[in-house]
Amino acid sequence: KVRDKGVKIENLEHDHWRLYGLNELPHFKPDPIYLEHAEKITKAIMLAQYRKSEPLDYFGSFYKSPRSTPAAVRAEGLYAAYQLFSRNHQHDKANEILEAMKACIQYQLGTQFHIERALYLPNPQRALGGFSKSLTDFSIRIDYVQHNLSSILGLYKILRNQ
Repeated sequence: KVRDKGVKIENLEHDHWRLYGLNELPHFKPDPIYLEHAEKITKAIMLAQYRKSEPLDYFGSFYKSPRSTPAAVRAEGLYAAYQLFSRNHQHDKANEILEAMKACIQYQLGTQFHIERALYLPNPQRALGGFSKSLTDFSIRIDYVQHNLSSILGLYKILRNQ
C-alpha cells in the first residue's frame, strides 16, 4: 500500500523476498491483498522475461545481458507465488507461473557447467555442476550456485507433487 502504490506493472520491482513473505503471511493473517499483490509481482516478472526465440540462448532470462542469478531469484519467488496460488485454488494462475518458472530454469541450466562447457577452464573437474554468472562470464560464486539450486529444487517439488 506504500512502496508499490500506483506503480505500473512494468515498473514494479521483481521482489522475490516480497513473494516469499506474501506466501507465508496468510498462515498468520489471511488477507486478499496478499494474493492481489503477488499477482502483480508475478505479472511484472513474466512481462520482463525473454519468451521469444531470439536470441535462443536468452529464453527464460532477464536483461539484455542475462545472468543466471537474476533468473534464479525470480524463479525462487515464482515458486513461492505458485504455492500461494495453488493453496488458494487459483490453478490457472499457478500454472502460468509454473510455465514462467520452467522458462527461467531452462535458461539457468544453460549456465551450468557440464563437461563440454567446462572443457577449457583451468580446472574443469572443479567446475562441474556449478553455475556461472552468465553464458559468457564463467565465474562461479556460492550465491550463483545456491540460488540456481534452490529454484531448481522448487521446480522439482512442484513436479514431484503433480
